[in-house]
Amino acid sequence: WYQRRVREPSTLLQHMGVREDYAPLNNSPDSHVYTPRLFKFDSNSGTFVAEEVLCKHRIPDRDTQFPFIQDDLYSASQPALFLLDAKYQLWLWQGWFEMAEDAEKVTGSARIQFPRNKKVAMETVNEYVEQLMLAENPKVFPIEAGYEPVDFTTLFPFWKERQDVQRYSNKKPEPAAGAGGRRTSINTAYRILTRTEYTLEELRTKPEGVDPSRLEDYLCEEEFMSVFEMHREEFQKLQKWKQVVLKQRKELY
Repeated sequence: WYQRRVREPSTLLQHMGVREDYAPLNNSPDSHVYTPRLFKFDSNSGTFVAEEVLCKHRIPDRDTQFPFIQDDLYSASQPALFLLDAKYQLWLWQGWFEMAEDAEKVTGSARIQFPRNKKVAMETVNEYVEQLMLAENPKVFPIEAGYEPVDFTTLFPFWKERQDVQRYSNKKPEPAAGAGGRRTSINTAYRILTRTEYTLEELRTKPEGVDPSRLEDYLCEEEFMSVFEMHREEFQKLQKWKQVVLKQRKELY
């Protein structure tokens, strides 16, 4: 808002709702006159590429503080991956898998490929920060469609909550944090996405990033022996149908 906080009338505060949902800038040492940048990540061509999305109404050499709208993200083919560079904070926005009559369209190769794209996107974002933004040292956060925090949504001229998108999420993320609230960093999310070992109970929940066709590969050697009562090499020598039967008995499928 434009009034100084010391002069906020009570009538204004009554209509604004929860104060924590806003991010006052009057005490910030940073300059907030800049043009955000938006990049779309895609691998449909077989090669992972990052393409900058340019505002149609931009003016060269002039700052545009609200160059994008919500539809730039939500109207893209889903699940989409976007990077929004807001100078002091960067956001890796993740879209959603829509429901489909053909379950394999949702749970098959697309489900396997998307975490791979997400991993490469995180690596690309970190490289982008290292090469172009060392002086700013921005914070980078991954977020999911339908659960965007207020720090993100206030970068757009208007924003409508999409509860219809929230129901597509595999697991409900933590509630969207208020301005400056605690959230997962991109490096923490990357470590989770690239884990190579899980317990049996964890694998039964199909954690993001694992290949559902070979869940047994994520068991440590000790737990593999405990679950299948044989060494990994012995298991791999079995005929495929026998491997499938054993995995089904342990709910690893």
